[in-house]
Amino acid sequence: MRFILDYYRLSADNRLIFGGGCSYTGQDSPPNLIQVMRDKMLKVFPHLSETKIEFSWGGLSDILMNRMADFGYADDCKRVLYAQGFSVSGIVATTAAAKVIAEAAIGDRANLAMFQRIQHTSFPGGKWLRGPVTVAGMLYHRMLDLV
Repeated sequence: MRFILDYYRLSADNRLIFGGGCSYTGQDSPPNLIQVMRDKMLKVFPHLSETKIEFSWGGLSDILMNRMADFGYADDCKRVLYAQGFSVSGIVATTAAAKVIAEAAIGDRANLAMFQRIQHTSFPGGKWLRGPVTVAGMLYHRMLDLV
């Protein structure tokens, strides 16, 4: 089982949108992003080797330790709701989150309460070692993905 998943779908005009990968270091996308993504795409779709890549982009994403989104009230204020940490889950998870948040905003808190029971923990290492420990963990899981 892979730890860092690729994702893909067809656009409305029948073109492939392909993505995947992440960095926990806060660094920008690699300068060779097109080649990195081409290599990943060809592992899944080798028959697309002659396909031109028209666009590439990268950006930041909110990833939590347990890969589960965090829903709740800001500072226990019943007037400000939040949803964060979608861990590159995409449209399905964010659409479901919007429904849960909208329900809670009008007083139906049953689904929100279910998500609030999820236990979230911080990445290990504290203020000074969090970055290096996280990078070491990511490298470990990348190695597992390559095996």
